[in-house]
Amino acid sequence: VRVHIFQCKGLVVDDLKSKGTLPDPLVQVHFNGVTRKTKPRSRTLDPLYYESLQFDTTIPVKAEYAGEVWIQVVNKIGFNTVKYMGEYRVPLAKCTKASTVPYPSWVPLTKSDLMDDAVAAGQLLVSVQIIEHPTAEDRTAALPSIVPECREAYVDIIALGVRNLKNNNLLHIQNPFVEFELTGLNSTSGENNIQRRTKASHEPTSKNANFLERLVIPTRLPIDILFAPQLVLKVYDSTLAGLHQPLIASCVIDLTLKLPWSPSYEPPQQQAFDYHIDAAKKRSKQRRVQPKAETPAIEVAPSNGDSKDEKHVITETHDDDGTGIGVLALPAVSFEATDESKQDPAVLHQVQQAHDRRLFASVQDAKKKGQVYFVSDPNAMVSSSFTSPDDQAHALDSPAYYAGRDWWLKS
Repeated sequence: VRVHIFQCKGLVVDDLKSKGTLPDPLVQVHFNGVTRKTKPRSRTLDPLYYESLQFDTTIPVKAEYAGEVWIQVVNKIGFNTVKYMGEYRVPLAKCTKASTVPYPSWVPLTKSDLMDDAVAAGQLLVSVQIIEHPTAEDRTAALPSIVPECREAYVDIIALGVRNLKNNNLLHIQNPFVEFELTGLNSTSGENNIQRRTKASHEPTSKNANFLERLVIPTRLPIDILFAPQLVLKVYDSTLAGLHQPLIASCVIDLTLKLPWSPSYEPPQQQAFDYHIDAAKKRSKQRRVQPKAETPAIEVAPSNGDSKDEKHVITETHDDDGTGIGVLALPAVSFEATDESKQDPAVLHQVQQAHDRRLFASVQDAKKKGQVYFVSDPNAMVSSSFTSPDDQAHALDSPAYYAGRDWWLKS
């Protein structure tokens, strides 16, 4: 008989008051007077074991007369001291007869004593295998590995803050922080628990502290979502300069819904928000492409002509698509100068500046050609680079030179 212990989740501890009181759970299996144990896992409520316990024994031909497989989850306190946390019993007749490892299933753990009724104490992922008439090779061969196939992954956490925290045992909260624990398969045996924590904060208030941090956890996650671990969140309060850290609150996030390869995958809110934005843009574009409806007729109330103060009632409706009231008729634009603008000092100043710019351009053009010119501006520089009067007269008499420039030459 082989009992394959995979993992536990949601273990219950009665006296969990601070970070140092987390249990070190291990699994004990009792069958036919023989006890086998797994290795303890350190300070966690969601341990991963992936261990197989084998019982080499004899059972009746009819499995109905065989005993039960009694599985206990206990907390290891000292060297030989354990504390009961929960149990699960399964009749051997309900176990699977197979030569390979049966597919596991989640079973409930219960906790009961002589005085109280059974209460829920968590869940256990387990399978029990019966091998009939084992050979000597089966007895001596190493137990097969039950570690599922995994792939490299990153758990990306955006820690914004906490809200409405309650006082811990009438003590005022000072500097809360959040610790994230992921029991991933980062090693072959799955012993290591990956932990990340935010910085302690009391801004803006201790009961509504903001962290605004991003935490990334590299790990290995199973492809089969049945073995997906859980992300445990614990809120602690840092008091006495961090020497005392009482537990304020805790919760669990099921990573089954966060694995992209899971059929029940739920995308992050940001991806869903982007999708809705794109959908809204498409709807808006379709409305713009559709032909505009005809403008409704303008209704004018009839007038009997008795009163001069009577006004016509005009009703007109517009479909506002968010871009405005539609096409607005504007008066025609006239570019002719009015009498007022001709006497405006600002307009006269702009006209004079335009005249000076054209004059300066003509002067510079004449300088480049080595020609003599006379301008009406007394401040302009007069250049004479001609060596003889004939050249000067020829330059001034040239039709090409006079073309377009006679308006600034002196007569």
